[in-house]
Amino acid sequence: MDLRQLRYFRAVATLGGFRRAAEALSIAQPAVSQQIRRLEAELGTPLFERDRRPVALTAAGEQLLLHAERVLADVAAVEADMRRFSGAEGERLALGVMQYLTLLDLPELLVRFHAAHAGIEVTVSVGNTGELEALLRQGQIELAVAHVREGDEPAGLTAEPLRHEELVLLVDVRHRLAGRERVDIADLAREAFVVSRVGGLIRETFAVAAREAGFEPHVAFETVDMTTTVGLVASRLGVAVAPRAMTAVLGADVVAVALGPTAPTLVVTLLRVAGRRRTPAARLFSAFVKGRF
Repeated sequence: MDLRQLRYFRAVATLGGFRRAAEALSIAQPAVSQQIRRLEAELGTPLFERDRRPVALTAAGEQLLLHAERVLADVAAVEADMRRFSGAEGERLALGVMQYLTLLDLPELLVRFHAAHAGIEVTVSVGNTGELEALLRQGQIELAVAHVREGDEPAGLTAEPLRHEELVLLVDVRHRLAGRERVDIADLAREAFVVSRVGGLIRETFAVAAREAGFEPHVAFETVDMTTTVGLVASRLGVAVAPRAMTAVLGADVVAVALGPTAPTLVVTLLRVAGRRRTPAARLFSAFVKGRF
């Protein structure tokens, strides 16, 4: 059990539904449902009566809500008490993030960071890894959440790993590969691909794997965001490669298939310019994001 699960649980309990809770938390509904299922599995008992509208708490859920309210109130009090020691209130933090994270981790991270450090103004630039690295070097952003290849830290930048991500193939549900558990990259030579702009490390990493398998990926469309990419895949206009984490927000028209024989992987990292002094706001965000990714 962790604080995120308790916050999700409280939101569903007080708002009366998973959709309303997701909207209030500014995250995808599947992420809320997944965390509640994990919490119920850990506790060994159902917390909600899901066949009722709005959803209702079980007896165990009513008892947990009492505990959750006390725990979360105590945490909020501790965070508020500690903010005055940070020396960062009133500062600004210029942050860069990869676009697909705006569909997954970013909204919740910013909501929770703002709750803990309301005096820090955060501005966000969105782009692919190449674009974010350029913004870092130009001094336009102080931190970036971006991909690197394992063991390949960009020159002049410091990379702190947050999580490893397996790349998967996205296809529409009617595609010939939709029922497969795994597909060899070599079998994709005739596929049309929907890819990100040049500079995206997902695109570059898969291109290297494809060349090793004996072909150059045929690019049918370039997009600027993952929502458009998934939409084009759902419309049967091509296939795409994406982090497995994206499966949490896929609709019913698109499925993920594992890539083989060895799946390409990337590391989500927190990037900053090596040797450049970090502001108190950047130090606080660095510690915050590493504790929650």
